[in-house]
Amino acid sequence: MNGTSGTQQSPHLGTRLGASTGPRAVLSPAALEVDQLLAPLLPRFLEWFEVSCGSDEDALDCLETIRLVLVEFREVAAKPSITALTSEDAVAVLGKLEAESGDDIFQVLEDFHLYLEFLGQNELWTGTQDDFNDLDYLFGIGDEVPMPELPEITIPVIPRSAELAAFDAMPLLRHATALLEWIDTGKPVTATGTLKLGDIEAAAACVGVAARGAGATKKPRKTEDVLPGFESLMPGTDQGSEAAEAPGTVATVRSMNEVPLLGMVWHGLVAAGLLKVRATTAAPAKGHGLGPDATDRERLDACRKLALCVLRTRAESVMATPMTGPLLWMVNKTALTMGCSTEPLPIDMLAPEGETEPEEELSVEYLLARTALDQFRELMVLGFVELDTHVRVPEHLWAAVKAVFSDDPDQTPVYPQAPANAEKAYEHKVMIQHSSPPIWRRLRVPAGIPLDEFHHLIQASFDWDNSHLHLFRKPGKGGTFYSNEYVETVPWEEAHIDESTVLLAQVLQNEKESLFYEYDFGDNWQHRITLEKILETQDAGPLPSCTGGRGMAPADDTGGPWGWASKVEASNDPAHPDYEWLRQWFGLEDGDVLDPKAFDKRDVNTALKNFR
Repeated sequence: MNGTSGTQQSPHLGTRLGASTGPRAVLSPAALEVDQLLAPLLPRFLEWFEVSCGSDEDALDCLETIRLVLVEFREVAAKPSITALTSEDAVAVLGKLEAESGDDIFQVLEDFHLYLEFLGQNELWTGTQDDFNDLDYLFGIGDEVPMPELPEITIPVIPRSAELAAFDAMPLLRHATALLEWIDTGKPVTATGTLKLGDIEAAAACVGVAARGAGATKKPRKTEDVLPGFESLMPGTDQGSEAAEAPGTVATVRSMNEVPLLGMVWHGLVAAGLLKVRATTAAPAKGHGLGPDATDRERLDACRKLALCVLRTRAESVMATPMTGPLLWMVNKTALTMGCSTEPLPIDMLAPEGETEPEEELSVEYLLARTALDQFRELMVLGFVELDTHVRVPEHLWAAVKAVFSDDPDQTPVYPQAPANAEKAYEHKVMIQHSSPPIWRRLRVPAGIPLDEFHHLIQASFDWDNSHLHLFRKPGKGGTFYSNEYVETVPWEEAHIDESTVLLAQVLQNEKESLFYEYDFGDNWQHRITLEKILETQDAGPLPSCTGGRGMAPADDTGGPWGWASKVEASNDPAHPDYEWLRQWFGLEDGDVLDPKAFDKRDVNTALKNFR
């Protein structure tokens, strides 16, 4: 195809671009003007598209979108140009496009970004370089943030007591409880269902924020040249989370929603049905579940509902952010979903690069990155995420994250049922098989711990250094294997189950049942774990603990039970050819004897104390 043939196929854009632009349709003045301005560029664009992108049909589809976007620019622009657009006009255009395009907004961005590439590569851009850079970023925004393939969230089984303790440790629950107590029998609200200005200061104090309501006649401070959604990041403004939560300051706000933490907790309580808002007042729901008289079951249900609703209403709020909402929502989905896996998102992917001085003129890219990072800091303050080197989500919130970002946004979370013994304590005999003299430990541990934690307890009990691979296996032919991501399965084996997702109480449920634990696939240290007693937690004493045992803990890399026994024997026999180097290797002094029967449970309990 060449430029001439392309023009002949579409002599007038109105015959191709949209139903409203057919031959008999009455075009708006802006549309007619765009057609006239765009027509001279058509041959060159079609030729460029064929080389750079694809077919004539795709080019015409792309041009349809380009024309519609240019019409929107013409509606808001002061000058009729299609090669010198401004980032200021782009803000208004993108806001309107997002409202009209919905889920198709990214396709619109992609198509128009191709037009910008065409102008830039063919030296047809007549505007400023700064405007071009901003438009190139705004319309190419989907390409700026790599979206990895998201993992499937596997909901862990958590004992009720452990899950409830995790919720109780969240600042969200402390703030919500304090707010409900302050509201007491009721507080007046505005027509929009939010607190009146006079009550904001006391309510904000419930969530640990110093803020007060502005006078009813106080005019809002103007923020010039700010992209929607970025107001709180501009220097000198008194809006948003930074001002509302700056230590030692009292922010003056015009609405409860300008105190982000207060707004998140309040709207979460309302959405969860724990706070009832009527025409003029708001009051705690009867039996809301966060009061002192609530049962553990009622409290856990209330905690789950509140966490889910805070996340859900927040996700809806992020999506509603003008212009940048869909992208910020996708960043949230990506980071939180990956935070519920063994490979969380590195914080560096959210930290903006360069332009760190807030007094400088800030780029769109910088503002977008700062907005996303600040959103996660707000979640961190409430206990939804942990931010260090990565974005991590505590396990008790994984079900809520999975429900909020599922294909069905109204999906109800599924919480796996913890086994009956999850609240009990187990006493096991853990014995190294084929050891002579026998080597074993009797351990008391919480039945509700995951197998990966049990692995660490076994390591500490036998003084292993955890430098080798390991796995758990149920006895019998075809017994289930449990391991971590470092263990590769062989073709004839069933896939191993992730040990971090399985509780000890799920694989051992009755006394006398057994489980095998293998450590170091070369030395092949095989441990047989036998459940001897099931105890009430309050009767079990400190957990974990060692109540007995026998035999010295073997050293790593000594060749398994037979290698260990031969090395012990050689280190005590001056006539053995390996006597000297073995004694040096074991760190034995003159006169020391390696006693394979030596055992002191106090040493084991000292090691286990770190896990309590």
